[in-house]
Amino acid sequence: MTHCPQCNRKYGKRRRCYYCNGRPKNGEDRTCKQCWKHFYVQAHQIKNYAGGGSYCSRKCTVAGVTGRKFRLKKDEVTRYVRSDGYVMVKVSIHRFQLEHRLVIEREIGRKLKRNETVHHLNGTKTDNQPENLQVLSNSEHAKLHAALGTGRWRRSKS
Repeated sequence: MTHCPQCNRKYGKRRRCYYCNGRPKNGEDRTCKQCWKHFYVQAHQIKNYAGGGSYCSRKCTVAGVTGRKFRLKKDEVTRYVRSDGYVMVKVSIHRFQLEHRLVIEREIGRKLKRNETVHHLNGTKTDNQPENLQVLSNSEHAKLHAALGTGRWRRSKS
């Protein structure tokens, strides 16, 4: 048995290593952005694949790109931020709800009606503290944003 000069693994009757074929490694060791596992990335994977060698597997790539967690413990609450900036919380196996609506429903002790909207007082969509949230009717909410000049109801600058 001889040892490979590149990877130091044993190989048998072949003239080169079964693992690396006697070629030097040209990639790099990295840590997965999703699960924090250490893995090796080949140089061509860094250039050519989605995520640029940032994730250790396809499962981690999908989870990282969509922003959803996939490793759940029984008591862990799954949260992710949508593309529009609002926080979603997993409430059952296949159901997510907006976190700010859940927080205000818990505060007022009832479900929100269809014509009610939750307004963030400081304008930060991820700040879901009860003191930052206010229940308004849809028309009141539209008037408030029209007066502030924010949201969909922006006034044109003329």
